[in-house]
Amino acid sequence: MKLNIPTLVLLDPALREFGGHHPGIIASLSKAVAITENKFKLLVYANENCSSALIEQLSVTNSIVIQKYFKTDFYQNFYSKEKVETFNTYIQTLANEYYSAFKKHETTPTTFYYHTLNWEHAYALSLAISLFNHKYEQRHQHLVCLMYNPCDFQKDNIDKDRLFKFSLGFRLLGKEKGVSFFATEYELAKHYENILEHKIDWCPCGLISSRHLNEISSKSSDEFNNKHKVLLYLGDAKVNKGFLALPDMLKDLTKSIIGKNITFTIQYTITNNDDKLTSTDRQLQEISRKNSQVIIITEFLTDKKMHQLLLQTNHIIFNYNEWVYSHQSSGVLWLAAAYKMHIYLLTNTWLNREAKRLTCNHYTACNSRELVEILNLNTREKYAANIKCSTLNCKHIKLYKSRLFSDIGNWLNEKLTTKGDVTWKI
Repeated sequence: MKLNIPTLVLLDPALREFGGHHPGIIASLSKAVAITENKFKLLVYANENCSSALIEQLSVTNSIVIQKYFKTDFYQNFYSKEKVETFNTYIQTLANEYYSAFKKHETTPTTFYYHTLNWEHAYALSLAISLFNHKYEQRHQHLVCLMYNPCDFQKDNIDKDRLFKFSLGFRLLGKEKGVSFFATEYELAKHYENILEHKIDWCPCGLISSRHLNEISSKSSDEFNNKHKVLLYLGDAKVNKGFLALPDMLKDLTKSIIGKNITFTIQYTITNNDDKLTSTDRQLQEISRKNSQVIIITEFLTDKKMHQLLLQTNHIIFNYNEWVYSHQSSGVLWLAAAYKMHIYLLTNTWLNREAKRLTCNHYTACNSRELVEILNLNTREKYAANIKCSTLNCKHIKLYKSRLFSDIGNWLNEKLTTKGDVTWKI
């Protein structure tokens, strides 16, 4: 029996509600072999307003413990374009919370994990680590996965203020001992390499376990090609992901594509009371009641249910905002690639470039009429995208895909430095 099991500490002030990648990563970790075989334990410090139901759902194994801790609203200033000095109070408050979390582990070398940081969070984290390293001889390891693009492109012009803020926050963080940076996405790694002036290694996307990948690999290509299940939407209901356009798209598709073997699935959760979102929700529910081809799922999907949905789907449609997603990544695209789906892109975004890098079966269309033609399988070749990638050679493509879809539990286990007994101060 293994007595001294190392602990990985995930600091996530944004873990508070169902939906999105924050609970998604923990759900994926819960299925990781490294967790299920007790190679390490996961201790999560979540937001103090984290749903108790969410905590119960994610704590499916004794190897995962979630504690309500952070008071800070993680996304409070996410879209703010104010000057740096207006963030001082927010940054100091969050820095104090990070520092207090470090002190809970002051007697034991601990590995801390951060999968999501904006520039203000990086700044706050740098202050906390600096203070802790100054006061204590103990040195912790900090694994920082880079998620947000420091470059906001507006008509090919970089937002210099945003770039300055990200450079400030992440350069300060990079100066602290024990900090290591990793990026899930190829383009993102390049942007941060320019900022930090050193090589950034790739890390797993953290959305799919090795067990799920093995199930996907064991399926024959015929099982995928014979399906006629189309996923029109997946995730939180957002305007910039084309949620408001779904009723009209559904009407066009169901009117033009009729067949007992074809279904259209829309999965979403509404996390705010926006009138446009709730109105669209009502329209979708009404369409579903009148048409058996349309399946609406409005619950947050557990890891198991998500896996089953994706495993049964072989077509997925993206209608993301071209400006917002011009340089913003999408976890849903990675899932679609991992599950070997046919991908249909209605706009020109980062998703198009990533689909090429991953050599996916993907198609481009400009409107519902063209989408209907593709889904009818009559003229698919006409819209097939060229999957030759000029930015990566074949060797790099294989390496990138291999790392992207590798098991995050195994990756984190390799990074753990703590091998002795860890006291959980809860």
